[in-house]
Amino acid sequence: MMDRNELRDIDRVSRETLGKFFYDLAKLVFAGVVLVEATSLPSSSDYLYIALIMVIGLLFTIVLAMMGHIVLKGYKFK
Repeated sequence: MMDRNELRDIDRVSRETLGKFFYDLAKLVFAGVVLVEATSLPSSSDYLYIALIMVIGLLFTIVLAMMGHIVLKGYKFK
């Protein structure tokens, strides 16, 4: 049977791993969507479409980073 300290350590490690996962996803979305679209912007004629994709990618990056922050801080929602 595990004691309280072991359970608390398991919970902390699990929360840290999940938070890092969300931060890594945010970095991947930023690199994959925003930077790729920004580099293709000068060679394209459809600026509105590329700008829309970049804004969506930035918003998704921010949401994922906020999720990682919330998980790492261990906020409890009621």
